[in-house]
Amino acid sequence: MSFKTSLGSEITQKFKFVHYGKKATTYNCRVEKIGRRHRLTSIPRPSSRCPPSTSLSRLPPSSGEYVGILNGYATLPQPKGPFKIAGAKPPPIDFKNPFFEAFEFTVRIDNPSFTSAVKSPVKVDGKKVLSIGLSYKQLLLHLERLARIKNIRQITYEDGSVYVGQLDDNTKDGTGLLSIPDGSVYMGEWRDNNYNGEGIYIYPDGERYEGELENGQKSGFGKMYYSSGNFYQGNWEDGEKNGPGEQVYTNGEKYVGEWSDGERSGAGKLLLNN
Repeated sequence: MSFKTSLGSEITQKFKFVHYGKKATTYNCRVEKIGRRHRLTSIPRPSSRCPPSTSLSRLPPSSGEYVGILNGYATLPQPKGPFKIAGAKPPPIDFKNPFFEAFEFTVRIDNPSFTSAVKSPVKVDGKKVLSIGLSYKQLLLHLERLARIKNIRQITYEDGSVYVGQLDDNTKDGTGLLSIPDGSVYMGEWRDNNYNGEGIYIYPDGERYEGELENGQKSGFGKMYYSSGNFYQGNWEDGEKNGPGEQVYTNGEKYVGEWSDGERSGAGKLLLNN
């Protein structure tokens, strides 16, 4: 009997044999390793009260011993997925070590928009599962935009932040991308070493702001995608929702009206989810 499956997967097959005796007999079944092969042996036992591991030295004349050779073939691992990585806390991807012994595995991500806190290489005990947490940030699109801009330079700061973009005498000025060690990322326009103009700011928890900024603060028109699932688009001032704007809530409600210091204030309508 042959078994063939990809590494890490499982396959189940039935071993069928015929009992030619005239009387009913209870059989024991055992698997023995012979070199790189395994042998399945079915032998009768005199009583159903015997444990499955009981070995018999004599066989009753009413039955015989059945032996089958088991051959196992492992093919290359097959890709899984697709997996949906979305929201502030997407579910992790489970990876199982298919071997009985502990091994070190390399976790490699070929798309800069995805990151993981798992340090590579990582040691996984035999037959154990490693949960790989992933997060998604829209960096690939920003990097492609940077590739079309001239006079690009890169600076790594003492706190580990990395800036890739335009500079004027070592001052961030123009268009650039700043990656901060806490997981925050800003891509957009700069002036005098600060966020000024159109840009996208991604927070460590996955929240995202897209819109206008002034002196490092959300100011002007912008859209905010919250980790809770709420969404706001409208006017901002000094980093807070100020002026006309609308917010859609996860419960289906929607507010359209005036805001002040981040709170609903003034004329507005609250549309309920009926």
